Amino acid sequence: MDRRSMAWGFRPRVGHSRIGPLINSTNSNEEWLKLDDAAARFEVSRRTLERLRKQGVLPGVRIGRYLSVRTVDVERALARRSPLQIYRQQTQADAQLPTREWLLGWRPLLEGTPNLSSARRWVDCVIDMHGDTKLADLTVGDVVEVGRELLLKEDVALAFEALSGIARQRNMLETTRTMLKILVPAI
Repeated sequence: MDRRSMAWGFRPRVGHSRIGPLINSTNSNEEWLKLDDAAARFEVSRRTLERLRKQGVLPGVRIGRYLSVRTVDVERALARRSPLQIYRQQTQADAQLPTREWLLGWRPLLEGTPNLSSARRWVDCVIDMHGDTKLADLTVGDVVEVGRELLLKEDVALAFEALSGIARQRNMLETTRTMLKILVPAI
């Protein structure tokens, strides 16, 4: 470090270049937004995002006078806050997304609740069998077939029965969108 930097009290963080960006350790195709832009995109107040940052749930980086956050981190933080945010995120998923990524998006609803253990097992088995399949190609029949092989408990028996009554060739993403619009009109 040169003496001028020391005179001004500048001390770069360990592992960060004095000249390079502070975000050099992340994937370059990730989207970063200023806090105000993230609030507008996710239809929440800036104060909500600030609260999540204060709670340690939403990481961010100060670049100049602006605080920037990754869109993926905002999605995760908001999903912890409200199941409605998870429903919105999952119904708006890109059909070209790998099934694995889409199913992992449901995890926050299933984690930490012991009575949903067979639901988690069902999701894990669908990931194992169809994780690399594009979401556009995942059918209700694929999901039902995996569920049939498991001994599902009451926590998901109703969901299994409902899916079993739907045409096997119907797309799972479209089915989920339709079902959630009926069950959760606020979406």
